[in-house]
Amino acid sequence: MTDSEICEAINKYKNCIYDKLNEGHFDDYFKIISKNDTNFKSIYARFYVLNGAGGLSSKQRDLYFELLEDDSETDFLVIMEKLYEVPRITKKGIKQHRYFLSFTTKLLHTKDRDIPIYDRNVAIILGLPKQEYGTKEERLQNRLRIFNELKNRVKGLLNNSCVNDFILTLRKDFSANSFWEDSLISETKILDSILWALYTCQNEDR
Repeated sequence: MTDSEICEAINKYKNCIYDKLNEGHFDDYFKIISKNDTNFKSIYARFYVLNGAGGLSSKQRDLYFELLEDDSETDFLVIMEKLYEVPRITKKGIKQHRYFLSFTTKLLHTKDRDIPIYDRNVAIILGLPKQEYGTKEERLQNRLRIFNELKNRVKGLLNNSCVNDFILTLRKDFSANSFWEDSLISETKILDSILWALYTCQNEDR
C-alpha cells in the first residue's frame, strides 16, 4: 500500500484500530520499556512471542537476552549474525540456523524506541520485500534490505500529516489510561501498532 492508501485505510478503520489497541495491547509494552518488572524476561517473551512455534530455543533465548542487555551492541547485522551462529537442534538432531529478522528489530527497538519493528502484519501493509532463502550471504543481505525499506517507509509515514493526526489522537486518548506512560512510547511504536491493527481490521472485514 502507498502512503496515501494507508492514510485512507486508517481513516476507514480508525474505530476498529482504536478498539484493537485498547484491548490491553500496550500494557506489557510499557513494562518492557520501563524494565522495572521483576518478570521482565517472561513478559518480553510473551509479548514478542519468543517461545512460539517459530521462536527461539532455550540457548538462542539466553543469547538473545544477553544481546538485549548489552547496551553497546546496536548493529543490526552483528546481532543477526550472532543469533544465526546458535542453531536450533531438531528432534532428529539436525542443526537449523536462521536469521531472525523480526526478533532482531524487536531487540533493537527495546534499546532505541525510534527503530521500527518488523512483523508479518506490518510487512504486508507496507508491501515490504519478502524474506528470501538463498545462500547465507543472500539471506543476510535480503534481511538488511527489508530492514532498510522498513525504516524508509516508516520515516515517510511519520512525515504524513494524516498519519500524524491519528497518532496524536491516539496518544491523547490513551493518556487517560492508568497504564499509559506517554514519555516511554515513541511515534514509531504507535505507528507500528496502528499498522499491525490495521491489517487485522482489514482481514476481519473480508
